[in-house]
Amino acid sequence: MTLDIQGTLVMVLLFTSLNFAIAQTNCSGGFANGYPCDQINLQAQLDLSQLGSTGDGNDIWGWTDPMTQKEYALVGLFNGTAFVDISDPVNPIRLGNLPTRSSNSLWRDIKVIGDYAYIVSEASGHGMQVFDLTRLRNVANPPVTFTSDAVLDFGTSRDAHNIVANEEAGFVYLVGTSNYGSGGITSVDVSNPFNPLVVSNYGSDGYTHDAICVQYRGPDQEHIGKELCIGLNGNELVILNMDDKDNIIKIAAGSYSEFNYVHQAWLTDDHRYLLVNDESDESSRGNNTRTHIFDLLDLNTPAYLGFHEHATAAIDHNLYIKGSYAYLANYRAGLRVMDLIDVENGNLTEKAFFDVHPSNDDRGFSGSWSNYPYFKSGNIIINSIEEGLFVVKPSFPHYVFSLHYPTVIELRPGETKSFTVDYNQYAGFSENVNLSIPNLASDLSVNLSQDSISADGQITVTISANLAAIAQNYSLILQGISTSSGVEEKIALGVKVDGDPVSTCQPMLELNGNISSGEYRAANTLISNATIEEGANVLFESGGTITLEDGFQTEDNATFTARIQPCPSSGTPSVPTTPDVILEQTAKRTQSIQIAPNPFRGQSSIWLDLAEAQEVEIQLYDLTGRPVKSVASAQKMTSGRHHFLLEGKELESGFYVLMIRTGEEWRSEKITILR
Repeated sequence: MTLDIQGTLVMVLLFTSLNFAIAQTNCSGGFANGYPCDQINLQAQLDLSQLGSTGDGNDIWGWTDPMTQKEYALVGLFNGTAFVDISDPVNPIRLGNLPTRSSNSLWRDIKVIGDYAYIVSEASGHGMQVFDLTRLRNVANPPVTFTSDAVLDFGTSRDAHNIVANEEAGFVYLVGTSNYGSGGITSVDVSNPFNPLVVSNYGSDGYTHDAICVQYRGPDQEHIGKELCIGLNGNELVILNMDDKDNIIKIAAGSYSEFNYVHQAWLTDDHRYLLVNDESDESSRGNNTRTHIFDLLDLNTPAYLGFHEHATAAIDHNLYIKGSYAYLANYRAGLRVMDLIDVENGNLTEKAFFDVHPSNDDRGFSGSWSNYPYFKSGNIIINSIEEGLFVVKPSFPHYVFSLHYPTVIELRPGETKSFTVDYNQYAGFSENVNLSIPNLASDLSVNLSQDSISADGQITVTISANLAAIAQNYSLILQGISTSSGVEEKIALGVKVDGDPVSTCQPMLELNGNISSGEYRAANTLISNATIEEGANVLFESGGTITLEDGFQTEDNATFTARIQPCPSSGTPSVPTTPDVILEQTAKRTQSIQIAPNPFRGQSSIWLDLAEAQEVEIQLYDLTGRPVKSVASAQKMTSGRHHFLLEGKELESGFYVLMIRTGEEWRSEKITILR
């Protein structure tokens, strides 16, 4: 027996010296290779010595090679950064290390834009290292020692606590520097990775410890399409408009009564909710782990929904969100996966976990530093401060949508563009998923490349703005509901409608609503009951027929031209050449209607100018045609100006139609209510 034990010990030492990872182990009976777990399997582990570290581990990020689809772990270490090929997750290979640029440090942070990694450290004199990740494709004899492809020296001591990336914008942001803006947010343009440029810095709100920066596509229409950063500043979070780097605008700030250190946060995929880590409320107040939740329906007034208190006492550090789940690195409690199904009520539910600190779940700064859950394979990488790299994989069936860039599109009236969305299944999920956009506005039309999906693939969502669409922003929700279990997944798509209508030729065109200006062409038939607004200059042109239906009208000083003339368009039937038939109409005086504000939150005023005495009625409908509120019952009114008040406090946010009757004529106006 003694010989067997010694032999086993020799083999363990031999395997360690040859840089072999701990083998794949399924979670069974609550453990995987001695690590507590629930519905998460261990794929492999490389300890710190196998990663080439001379001290503790810290941050971690990932990269997927767009050419080969291989997946790589970028592992922050005391003495630099390790690059590990995990494309075979049970046999990870350390390809090499990029040494720290100056001294060693526990604090190192890594982010990726495109094919480049950007690395900062609190080590004095470190600056920002730039590393071309495509070099990982051809490493002949790993592990090797790499050198940086570029370096950004910023300020005098050149250190930063953290780095934030907005891949869609092509910017990284240094935070917690000792040089710029009281340690606030420093904007760095990395459109040329080999020549990163500091553009500006923002320190009006003091020190920023971490941040998240996105092209916003959430429910607050005012800000759709803007680049927003949410800074976590210790005592509060701040929401910033980063569109103009030389004039960064603070939108709002938010906090909660029992804050200790507002540390890090992430947005849900619909950009509606923000989950926040407070790194000190456990140790300072004796609480169990708390995850704080904000509702960002109105970015100007972030609403604190409360906190979820976990079963462990561990300190929380970093969290990320992918689909319906949040992936939390809670130091000594390891990776905790939380279901967001009831997040709107401030509730989370633990779905699974993998604890990389098996001795205890106490309060303390050891265990899981961070995780990266965004690989298409479903593998998750964790960096443990003491035990190195873990590659794990959840075993509960689920699916996820992920949106390609651009995540926000701009449309002119009459224009069409598409989104591309990946659909990925995990852990044997095999149900059909029915797809829809339940909150489609009347000014938009949509085509889904498929109505349901049953295997990994892509969905193309084609959005068209009607030719009469008004200038407005939309946050559309792509929703998937599985056929048997009813599991729901959703992601927001941002749409901005603005500009002059597109003067392309349509086979057949039907116009309604208000038209402010533009040219509208059809190869065969053009039909309209629209209202040409005051001062508008509008052309209708068709090679066949133009029909003006009941309700068509032109307001004061509008010029309307209808012309029968061939309209060339590929793929449409040819029409005979016909001499121009021009109908011109200069508007007669009609009723004038003003609604302000619109959109609105509490109440809005309706001003109606009557040219003559007549009967008036005003009713509010939702987009399904259901009557919602009577603003003014039918009554005879004198000529002149009349005022009506529309109360919206008791109504849900969304789009509504205001129907206004003057005499025998009905007119519709779109109303938007915000919350």
